[in-house]
Amino acid sequence: MSPAAGPLKTTPLVRLFRDMGARLVEFAGWEMPVQFTSVIEEHRAVRTAAGLFDVSHMGEVEIRGPGALDLVQKVTCNDAARLRPGQAQYTALTTGTGTFVDDIIVCRRGQDDFLLVVNASNTGKDFGWIASHARGDVEVVDASARWAQLALQGPKSETILTPMAPAPLSPLRPFHFIETRLDGVQSIVARTGYTGEDGFEIYLAPEAAPALFTALLRQGRPQGLLPCGLGARDTLRLEACLPLYGNDIDETTTVLEAGLRRIVKLEKGPFIGAEALRREAEIGPARRLIGFEMIDPGIPRHGYPIKVSGDNAGAVTSGTMGPTVGKSIGLAYVPAPAARVGTRFEVNIRGRDAAASVVPTPFYRRPH
Repeated sequence: MSPAAGPLKTTPLVRLFRDMGARLVEFAGWEMPVQFTSVIEEHRAVRTAAGLFDVSHMGEVEIRGPGALDLVQKVTCNDAARLRPGQAQYTALTTGTGTFVDDIIVCRRGQDDFLLVVNASNTGKDFGWIASHARGDVEVVDASARWAQLALQGPKSETILTPMAPAPLSPLRPFHFIETRLDGVQSIVARTGYTGEDGFEIYLAPEAAPALFTALLRQGRPQGLLPCGLGARDTLRLEACLPLYGNDIDETTTVLEAGLRRIVKLEKGPFIGAEALRREAEIGPARRLIGFEMIDPGIPRHGYPIKVSGDNAGAVTSGTMGPTVGKSIGLAYVPAPAARVGTRFEVNIRGRDAAASVVPTPFYRRPH
């Protein structure tokens, strides 16, 4: 990092992580743990038991006031009017051309009170974008400094977390949240995540995060809970085909190209990018984000060139050896006619063209 870039930001847990011997790296301007033991061990813990992540680098934007819903509806493509207090939805901030400003979570805390959870690298940009479109009686606040965020993910998450909550968590459905106390700490507990597993994301005051992280580890270790870093978070989300901003989606990719038609509610009324997305929906995207498996040996990595029928056709957006699926997998944009399952193409892996095939997604779906 150059001196001009300034010091890395840190979460409230960085001192604890140093004491734990975590391997810390730069990510989106933050000093974050990439792993505590090994990426594969942490990945498998989440799939079979549970993992605990620090995701306090994520940003939070609060929108309040009589004009709050109108503003959220204007800047996002999903329909926030469908949310009741205590519900959340996955959505996107869209540009006028239907591309991503960011992909976000919207939580409705009250009739005129919304909490938007945004990607760390986009916090300032997203806040500026939202605030620039605010009109009337509405307040937009970058509240990121007020919140830390922990993610408890995996099939044993509910069992681990329940003894720390005053009421059972089993009634809490996916994309619902409650405001409660965990181990005495006032928290928002949302049944959401970025791993493809059941689990919870916990929002709390930064000064309370180290003690709650430690208490969760103590509570969960007998059941296989491990602290986890960004490495496992990436392999887990890729197996579940959850897009990563900056890799799989950005301001050059439309929501429809990314295969996220389900979060575009054209019937809800005007929003930024609606007309562009309506036109694209009518004719179909020219390219599509697909999942693929390698046929030939090799691991696809972000940026590796791909060829379809011998012609250059873009690059891998994300790729890895999936620890759970046991295959080399990846995501890439290809021309729409090549997006059919079974279509073969080549990935250039370190100067060698290696065969790959479009496959159904997600690569991994948790058992129910």
